[in-house]
Amino acid sequence: MLSILAKAGEVGAIWPRWRPRLDRVFLATWITLFGAIAITAAAADDGVQTEPPAVTSDDLVGRAVLVEPDGPNSHDQSFSGTVIWRTEPIEPGGRPDEIAIHADIDVPHKFKVTVSLRRNSDKNLAASHFVELAFRPAPEFEGSGIYGVPGILMKRSEQARGTPLASTTAKRSDGTFVVRMSNYEADRNRNLILLRSMPWLDIPILYGDQRRVVLTIEKGVSGSAAFLAVLEVPSH
Repeated sequence: MLSILAKAGEVGAIWPRWRPRLDRVFLATWITLFGAIAITAAAADDGVQTEPPAVTSDDLVGRAVLVEPDGPNSHDQSFSGTVIWRTEPIEPGGRPDEIAIHADIDVPHKFKVTVSLRRNSDKNLAASHFVELAFRPAPEFEGSGIYGVPGILMKRSEQARGTPLASTTAKRSDGTFVVRMSNYEADRNRNLILLRSMPWLDIPILYGDQRRVVLTIEKGVSGSAAFLAVLEVPSH
């Protein structure tokens, strides 16, 4: 544990001085990508629901918030958006059909992004699940495209500090990224606990102009139902 904390301190010392919320998100994600994240006792002790809640038409649209830095000496800017969650069947190339979790996110005047989470059914790939993110910037978007997505974090509330999922990210094409969830048993179980139990997600994003921003989305009732219905209960 001491070595992990020391590594976190070294990373924090060289990380650029972004504002507190952005700094916390990107620091935590960077540490995860180098395998230096400790499993928090709170996440490990969380109970996992076994039955998804009922969904009504009023619960289909959730909140999305994009936080951008507004110059070196001013406050962050927040832009409100929406997210709609659903489940959908997919056909993974000759293997049994799978059910994926799908989200359509819209931040007006910035971008739209589709998120798809599915279980990995290919035993030749070292990943438990995949998350694909496909960005479509608005015509008036000023970020010079989407350069990178370091990872995904789960959290208890919109303002809470997120806990990174154990994963790696690869860029598939311009604006499209694939997050591979670790298939090591401890990482896999921890990821499943976080994905099933935490009601909010942080997606750190690097713009083409090198600005670091954070997209925060809520599951809401429909998202929570989708995660509980599709993701298996972790083994203990």
